[in-house]
Amino acid sequence: TRRAAALTALKAGEPPAGDGLFYGSGAPEGELAFVFTGAATAYPGVGQGMFSAFPELGPILTKRFSTAQDVARLLARDHTPEFDQPRTMTLISQAQHIMLTELLGLNPTIAMGLSSGETNSLFAFGAWQNADELMNTIGKSTMYTDEIAGEFRTAQIAWQDEAPVTWETWRVRAPEADIRAAVADEPRCDLTIVYSAAEAIISGDASACQRALKRIDGSAIRIPHDLVVHTPMMASYADEWRRLHHRKTKAPKGIRFYANAINGPYAPDADTVAAMLTGQATAEVNFPKTLKRAYT
Repeated sequence: TRRAAALTALKAGEPPAGDGLFYGSGAPEGELAFVFTGAATAYPGVGQGMFSAFPELGPILTKRFSTAQDVARLLARDHTPEFDQPRTMTLISQAQHIMLTELLGLNPTIAMGLSSGETNSLFAFGAWQNADELMNTIGKSTMYTDEIAGEFRTAQIAWQDEAPVTWETWRVRAPEADIRAAVADEPRCDLTIVYSAAEAIISGDASACQRALKRIDGSAIRIPHDLVVHTPMMASYADEWRRLHHRKTKAPKGIRFYANAINGPYAPDADTVAAMLTGQATAEVNFPKTLKRAYT
């Protein structure tokens, strides 16, 4: 019905309007950027609308990714373990890239992402090959069982405390300055991601996070994605992280990549990509700075 109404409006020389309709005319200004999401955005049923609208995506993904069918089973889970989240969102990101470029014909020239979205962009644009291999390598490592999740050894090393770690991650809506002030006196809780001037992520020891939240006049949502990442507390794992992300790299023509580690563009090669991904893993991510640089 909406399609028919849109066609009728276009034939009458009028812009189509209504829920789900977005219309523009003329040549677009500037360049087209694809911005890739991170693993924390996984949720039960993610991608269902896309796969329903474009059923041809399933066979395409199955041919290109050997683990596509196994990962697809994760999409409907209610509670996704930490390692299943990046696996899920890697598949979704590749599917969306195929849908937008190959099925809808968009031609982006800028690649950027938030957190593991940077990794997803590298695979989608062909700078890296074989996403299955990377996921398998990480899955066989102790990253999610012992180091940045599970036993949280990186936090124990940072705190010089062998006591069991209870880690929490919170998405906070409040002025950035207030969030920074709230965590300033909590060495076991960091501001890890800035989304905007009024929204950010804090992560760390559960009790430290709770004390920080009580100082903030705002709202907070518990995020089920507990990892020691985007914080200096991850420093002891930095060398291993760099090794895992040092991969054969080929810079695609006509694509400009952006990194949160430098809030700017870079030319991808194996050493530089590993450095960029390690940089954003071991320090706070200020995504607005990267977005503004790209927009400028």
